[in-house]
Amino acid sequence: DMVIGIDVLKAQVFEMQELRNFVSNFDKFHLTDVRNLAGEEPPSFEYEELVDKLYKGSFKSVTKDVAHHLLDRNIKKSQKHPGKFYFSRDRRMMFNEGISLPQDVQIILAKRLTMPYMFIKASNSHFLPGDKAHYDNEVLAILKSHKNFEHHVIDSTSHHLHLSEVEKVAGIISEFIKKHKIVKSHV
Repeated sequence: DMVIGIDVLKAQVFEMQELRNFVSNFDKFHLTDVRNLAGEEPPSFEYEELVDKLYKGSFKSVTKDVAHHLLDRNIKKSQKHPGKFYFSRDRRMMFNEGISLPQDVQIILAKRLTMPYMFIKASNSHFLPGDKAHYDNEVLAILKSHKNFEHHVIDSTSHHLHLSEVEKVAGIISEFIKKHKIVKSHV
């Protein structure tokens, strides 16, 4: 086994206000779940509108020229509106705030890791921890003490490094896989 993380090192540590925001979205989450179970087709759009929605929804991290890589597996043709498409992903994800674990649990987990683990970070991504950087820095310091841990920083503003910096990321990942001889890489 191995772990390769791109731009997000660990689970978030929620503060009380973030937990309140999560709870306040639960009604929307539930309503969306009811719609999923009913099998209703969500709103549909022309393809270029979906590209624009993905671009804006990713805070411009997924550029329009590579959006098709994500859209190809996340949209379906509308049965109601010919020539239009809809997002086929689980609509509950719109209200998902991510995973949160207490920092002390994440420290324990970081200390226990023995498998090869590589973390690739964009230098200027919008996923920077900001005022919570100390949480990431604390776990990163522990991980750096492990012989099988690698940390790389790529000069980029994109959270989606695997799409925006393909050659750099593919090379780093290929070398990591070769080094740990888990599988043969054909990248």
